[in-house]
Amino acid sequence: MSGAEQATAPGSAATTILPEGRLAAEVEAATGEPVNRCFGCKKCTGGCPVSMHMDLVPHRVIRLIQLGQRETVLNSSTVWICASCRACEARCPNDINIAHVMDYLKGRILAAGGRVAESKVYDFHRSFLNTVGLYGRAHEITMIGMYKMRSRTYFDDLAMGGRMLARGRLPILPEIIRGRGQIRRIFRRAAELARSGRAGGEGTGDRR
Repeated sequence: MSGAEQATAPGSAATTILPEGRLAAEVEAATGEPVNRCFGCKKCTGGCPVSMHMDLVPHRVIRLIQLGQRETVLNSSTVWICASCRACEARCPNDINIAHVMDYLKGRILAAGGRVAESKVYDFHRSFLNTVGLYGRAHEITMIGMYKMRSRTYFDDLAMGGRMLARGRLPILPEIIRGRGQIRRIFRRAAELARSGRAGGEGTGDRR
């Protein structure tokens, strides 16, 4: 049985989840974030600007990590919806950076070839990073083209895009910076760290 051990009380349909510490130990070792210090004050959730879109709110994710509920955590939409704004860390009395934990969980999902619960979020992330890798900075039209091809949302927001083009809000040609070699070295190093398991993030986002 994966995750926490489970037991059902006689005569009851309720399931008791018994804490199992391997997932929490793994997360703490990889990220340095003291997830076992969480006592459920819910300040992270109270300050999260996107919690209303999550299937598991931030304090719940940490509690499930403490309980060892690996599959529930890794299959959640929350991991991908997190905006990495670090409002949770600012409010946490135990200085737990939940955004860092979310980055690690994303990395674990990708490394294992697991299901990406919010595929369009991941498609956008990859498209943004690939554009920065090409030009050294974001270029909206290139990024939109990559995103549309990956997500197959070819005609979504077409009218709005046309208006933005007409008003000069979407530059046709990219502005290429001089230090692209430095940016590419950063990307290569991030990919090396991700492959070695020393980084909790997503590397360059090049998984096809």
